[in-house]
Amino acid sequence: MTVSTFQPGDVLIIISATGRASQLMNCVELAQHYRGHSIAITAPDSPLSGATDIALTTQVHEFPDALTPSASRFAFLMIIDLIAAATGYHLGDRARENLRRIKFNMVSTVSGEKLEPLGE
Repeated sequence: MTVSTFQPGDVLIIISATGRASQLMNCVELAQHYRGHSIAITAPDSPLSGATDIALTTQVHEFPDALTPSASRFAFLMIIDLIAAATGYHLGDRARENLRRIKFNMVSTVSGEKLEPLGE
C-alpha cells in the first residue's frame, strides 16, 4: 500500500532472508513504476538482489532451533545500523541537530522533568 503512494525519488528498503517472495518483487516493480528507488537487504544471487537498484547481501546459515533468534536477523540489523550511520554522516549538522532534539525530548519525557532547550 505504501509503495502505491511513492513519488519520484522515494526509496523502498526491502529485507528478505531468501529474496524470493513474489510480493516483494511486485513492490520493487511498483516502486520503479513510480520512479522510486529500491534497496534490498537479502541473500546474494536472489531474484530480489537482481531486481533492486542496490543490493546489500549477506549469506547467513540459520541455526535449526526455531526458538533461537535467527542469525540472519542480526546480520540484517547490522546492515540497517550501517545504513543509518552512513546517512547520519552524509546529512552532517542536520542529522546531529535531529538527534539532539530526540535525545532532549526522550530525557525530558523519561525523567518527567521540564528541561531547558539546548541552544535552539
